[in-house]
Amino acid sequence: MRVGEYLLGCRVEDVLLDTPHAWMARVRGPDGDRVAKVRTPEAPSELHDALRLEHRILDRVHDPNVVALHGWESVPDGWSVLLLEYVPGGALSDRMFDGEPMAPEVAAHLMRGVLSGLEAIHQAGFVHRDLKPEHILLDDESEPHICDLGFAKELPKGGRERAGLSQFYSFLGTPEYMAPEQAAEPASADRRADLFSAGCILYELVTGHVPFEAPDDMPLLVPKILGRWERPAGLPSWVVPALEALLAPSPGDRPATATEALKLL
Repeated sequence: MRVGEYLLGCRVEDVLLDTPHAWMARVRGPDGDRVAKVRTPEAPSELHDALRLEHRILDRVHDPNVVALHGWESVPDGWSVLLLEYVPGGALSDRMFDGEPMAPEVAAHLMRGVLSGLEAIHQAGFVHRDLKPEHILLDDESEPHICDLGFAKELPKGGRERAGLSQFYSFLGTPEYMAPEQAAEPASADRRADLFSAGCILYELVTGHVPFEAPDDMPLLVPKILGRWERPAGLPSWVVPALEALLAPSPGDRPATATEALKLL
């Protein structure tokens, strides 16, 4: 589709992504701007499944710090369309310039919103599994909105893992932000893996760089297992204890919930 054409009653204003398998655009309807995420008939079934999963999660989650669902359409000819809240301020990663640290009080404000959004996602029964600055959108008031939930994992119910997409994509995640247990044994990732990712983001916000780095001959997993990261100096007294709790190598040493993690800030 092109600018000026219509999709689900909305006019295409700006094409954000255009590939043979996926298409995304800012569209305008009677109630304002939205984002349309589209999977084409040529897309692998797993990509359609991921969009359906994102729809199912957002249909359950209603939180100001998670992007809102505004529509869904899956048509017989193979097109899948998800209509989402448009967040105008861009991704958090766009605000992280050239390794410059963010003021701790600003970072704490952002992370309170992120943890509140995570708590809503977790309460709905899911783990994000790929939380990173690119998947946090900021509105005009710099409030964070978690997005891109298509590769989430559904938490077990009654001790049984749900079959399907979660298992197929069990390897997914971004190494710099991934918890060590998720990297070592993907099926073990639970809420606390998302909290580890939140700790990585907090660290990057207040220092300007990610907490874990490794030489070319060493897997990135090694410093994570050893808890080997540089403790930043010259910051408010709450910062290092919060990071030590969130970045604990063992999930049992991290906060049990995002609500509990909020108290660290």
